Amino acid sequence: MLVVQFGLIVLLVQYWQLESQPLTRLMWLAFVGFIIHHLLPLRFRLPFFATLSLVAVITGVGHVGPNVFAGWIGGRMTTANFLYHLLPGLTLVGIGLVLIGLCHLPIRFGARVGLIAIAGAGLAFLRAHSQWFPDITEMWVILGSLFMFRLMIYLYDLKHRTASFSLARSLSYFFMLPNVCFPLFPVVDYKTFCSTYYNEDWTSIYQSGLRWMFRGCKFQEP
Repeated sequence: MLVVQFGLIVLLVQYWQLESQPLTRLMWLAFVGFIIHHLLPLRFRLPFFATLSLVAVITGVGHVGPNVFAGWIGGRMTTANFLYHLLPGLTLVGIGLVLIGLCHLPIRFGARVGLIAIAGAGLAFLRAHSQWFPDITEMWVILGSLFMFRLMIYLYDLKHRTASFSLARSLSYFFMLPNVCFPLFPVVDYKTFCSTYYNEDWTSIYQSGLRWMFRGCKFQEP
């Protein structure tokens, strides 16, 4: 029943053309991922969600849809052109991994904060001169949305050890799947993100998520 409800929401988004075409592609990706995610053993679900989120970011930023994949697989598009479509998303993920890595360097906390501040200043400078890199222009807004506030929260929780840390948790937190289509995404607290992960019966969690998605569709103008 939950799968049917999710499928109907995806069809609703597609039929009404809500927000943008990338959102429709993201919804179909999330729908397929939801089914696979539920069938996986619990210990594999968070790593799978992290992987799915990375795929969503890479394909979403580069506007890589089924036609691009079909063209590449069918030989109508060269591998170089295919990789060119992936370049903005791969660049974003690469920068994000560097920023996360700086948070976990085995040096004093103050030094880590300083390095991240320097990196942030450098990225702000490059953003102001985005014409130097026209091929990746579209990724700057999403990069800021993903990391600008979450880095501060993440560093605080990292310093005070208020939650568990792992690669899958960090990737899932920073590259959260819906964020690529919504730059004005709410600020998510890392501690809450970890503590509420499967903290209730799965049916209640899934039903709550579907209810929020349906509310979002109701208040959108087709």
